[in-house]
Amino acid sequence: MKKYFKVLFYILLLILLGCSIPNEKNINVLVVTGGKKMDTLAVKTMFDQFNHISYATKSQPEANNIYLSSAIDSIDVIVYYDVVQEINEEQKEKFLKVLSKGKGLVFLHHALVSYQKWSEYEKIIGGKYYKILDDGDSLKVTPSTYKHDVKIPIHIVDNNHPITRGIKDFTILDEVYKKYSVSADVNPILTTNHPDNEKIMGWTHMYKKSRIVYLQLGDRGETFSNPVFRKLVSRSIEWTATNDVSILE
Repeated sequence: MKKYFKVLFYILLLILLGCSIPNEKNINVLVVTGGKKMDTLAVKTMFDQFNHISYATKSQPEANNIYLSSAIDSIDVIVYYDVVQEINEEQKEKFLKVLSKGKGLVFLHHALVSYQKWSEYEKIIGGKYYKILDDGDSLKVTPSTYKHDVKIPIHIVDNNHPITRGIKDFTILDEVYKKYSVSADVNPILTTNHPDNEKIMGWTHMYKKSRIVYLQLGDRGETFSNPVFRKLVSRSIEWTATNDVSILE
């Protein structure tokens, strides 16, 4: 009995001192930004509000060196909010090895525009926004288009998917994309009927052993304070890390 009260005393003492037992389910996230002007403060403010997430940020082009570092092993999920074209052959090789180990990846908005000349990237992310680069290159397909500050009606395709479970259709002010491609093997989770946007604007799929999510939204700083968008991002992170959603509600 004395032993019981002694244990109880120390538990109460820990509570009173404000100590806490580390959460074993914390998800370690690397947020990759850079490549163009963007509201990184809005991004960080959103991540500061996520419970059970430890995150760090890294900007491009330096961020691609993470694939060459042992630090990558401590990261559960990489969130890409970058738009960049430069990646060398060693970085490509190491990136693909990371995916063979099952690292979760979440791509937001203009990440669809990255690596125009690396064909494997389209397979990784599950689609491609076609952009004419400023290097004299020309496209064999029609360039994709965009329009800022558009009210976009969003339809939830599958209410049973862990990422979208319980979320209702909504409308949000953001950027529309048109004439981009979506791989046939993706699982759509968000669609729209806006005439200036392709139908599928959010999806999941697998690349090697990695779970992948792409969400087209994310152009405006205000989008990152939208509670529905925040829920979609937080759930995408947990789903890519664990194949379920139970923590980040």
